[in-house]
Amino acid sequence: MKKLRVVDFLFETFNITSDEFCCSLAIFYTFENTNIEELEIDDLTYFSITIGTPKGIGSYFEKIRDNSINIISYFPHIAVVDTFDKESLKAIIKEKLETIVGKNENEVIKKAMIFFDWQYQDDEYELNKL
Repeated sequence: MKKLRVVDFLFETFNITSDEFCCSLAIFYTFENTNIEELEIDDLTYFSITIGTPKGIGSYFEKIRDNSINIISYFPHIAVVDTFDKESLKAIIKEKLETIVGKNENEVIKKAMIFFDWQYQDDEYELNKL
């Protein structure tokens, strides 16, 4: 059976105040049998999710609408949290990803994608059909 191994996280903060927070989080991973000491950052695969408090996400949308942020934005999967705690967020995401197992690397990736899309999260039958 194959499993993911989370190697690193990169937080790119959009907005942060005492009660507002919104960021893009890149999660770099490989597979458990890979020797990470031999890897360069370019050798790693990653995916991104957006994490924020309700106020932070709303504030970021307002800035985009008002053109005070001059970028084209898209949001990967959004996780809404109560507070900003990098270490807690990293621990939760790492634990979730590293408990996903599959027969091969593709199956593990599909299961991770489904989990972070919040599809079939509670439906073991659908998850195991992959």
